[in-house]
Amino acid sequence: MNAAGLEHLVDEALLLVTELVTNAVVHAGTDVAVEVEVDDQGVRIEVGDAGPGQFVLKAAPSETREGGRGVYLLDAIAQEWGTRHRLGAKAIWFRLGGQPPRSTSRPPRILGAARRDVAWLVGLPADIEQRIPADKVIDELLRRVVEAFGLIRGWVVAQQAEESDWSVQAAYDDVPPPATRQLRPGGVDGREVLPLYGANGVPFGYLVLVGPVLDHDALALAQLVAGRVAVVLRDERARIAQLSARGSTALLAEASEMFAGTLDVRLAVTLAAQLVVPRSATWSAVWTTFERVPQLVSTAHAAEGRLTALAAALGRPEAASLVQGLAGAPLSDRPLMLTEANLPVSLGQDRVGGALVLPLVARRRLLGLLLLGRPGRGGYGADEVGLLRDLARLAALAIDNARLYEERSSVARALQSYLLPPVLPVAPGVQFGARYTPAGEGNEVGGDFYDVFANGELSWGIAIGDVCGKGAPAAAVTGMARDVLRLLTRDGMTADSALSRLNRTLLELGDTGRFCTGIL
Repeated sequence: MNAAGLEHLVDEALLLVTELVTNAVVHAGTDVAVEVEVDDQGVRIEVGDAGPGQFVLKAAPSETREGGRGVYLLDAIAQEWGTRHRLGAKAIWFRLGGQPPRSTSRPPRILGAARRDVAWLVGLPADIEQRIPADKVIDELLRRVVEAFGLIRGWVVAQQAEESDWSVQAAYDDVPPPATRQLRPGGVDGREVLPLYGANGVPFGYLVLVGPVLDHDALALAQLVAGRVAVVLRDERARIAQLSARGSTALLAEASEMFAGTLDVRLAVTLAAQLVVPRSATWSAVWTTFERVPQLVSTAHAAEGRLTALAAALGRPEAASLVQGLAGAPLSDRPLMLTEANLPVSLGQDRVGGALVLPLVARRRLLGLLLLGRPGRGGYGADEVGLLRDLARLAALAIDNARLYEERSSVARALQSYLLPPVLPVAPGVQFGARYTPAGEGNEVGGDFYDVFANGELSWGIAIGDVCGKGAPAAAVTGMARDVLRLLTRDGMTADSALSRLNRTLLELGDTGRFCTGIL
């Protein structure tokens, strides 16, 4: 074809041959023969197969059907075409002809008549719309409305979620859209600005169209498109919100399980700092305030290389002064947003954008402060603040439980040490040794006791006993039994008499007493 000067027909010929060969392979399933005849007037091409039957032209395919358009392309492009049948075979032929355009300039693009029917403008087939992302649906709706009315360009500008920044969701042209503050419903400076209403009746976006002024009917159709775009965006926002809610529920469930598994204050504080990074913050830090001076206990950073610098910056006096000021404020569990000016300059790039302060309050007591920073990621929406607030409550309760447990364990250890001899006596020819390990979690006083004491110059008494139960009631009886035995034996009373006197003393306590087994 090139040799005959028919280069301008190559693309059309290849398209039609591809369609006919595909049909032959799919429907006949036999070998395919292609014959090409070229002359000065054009080219004649015939595609034949050995399949039975006759060529049948079916009804035009619907808009949603992906195939069935080969013959209609043949009829639209070919100069003439037809079919040829013989025994056990059939063929379709077509002819392309004509001289190439004499002008060397690029021919104008010939478009079909722009469709303006509502069904085409405002919707895609349901099965197709369900298979493509929401942004592609919006792109297609914008393209249709711009091309249908011969407009120059258009944009869809909206919020991704409530209280989030405005951004371009779709654009027809590379020109940046006008500033959001300049967008007002109605026609302004050659623009039609159509609001996208949310479920509450408040606009959360705009469909902006630039070009010829739309008449009444065209404007009504454009408003229908804006309504359709609003529905797509609302559905997408609802889907994202649902996924976020599921993620939030999973995060809170995971946090509850992790916090419930520890009774160590430092570990609980570390979990509080790390659970929010990098999901909700670039960096985080936790100070405890239940001691005299606020203590920086834990830090976390999405970039491991920045962790040391972050801890050093937050450990400086200006950071300590900031935390002391926040801790001295009236008790509240409401989050507080700090600006860059309030944060230490030593934070450097982590100072950009400020920080969110979450008070850790449990049982009406401020236990600490959780600081979250995320430079370059925008502010916090209401839903995210609510999630972080719930997480802070869980962390505060876990920290308070761990704090109370550690205080109780400390009291138990101190009381236990008082009920046992601090040192064992040294006796000639005898070596005393003891090891005492109470069972349980270590936050209760055991009821077992032992004692070694001098009983004269060359004799020593050894007492071993066990009081029923544990805790403070058992500790009271333990202390009394140990002291009674020590005092009575030092006064020269025999072991039998001392144990008998101890027994009478326990019986005198009545129902408040506890039984004790012992040997002296």
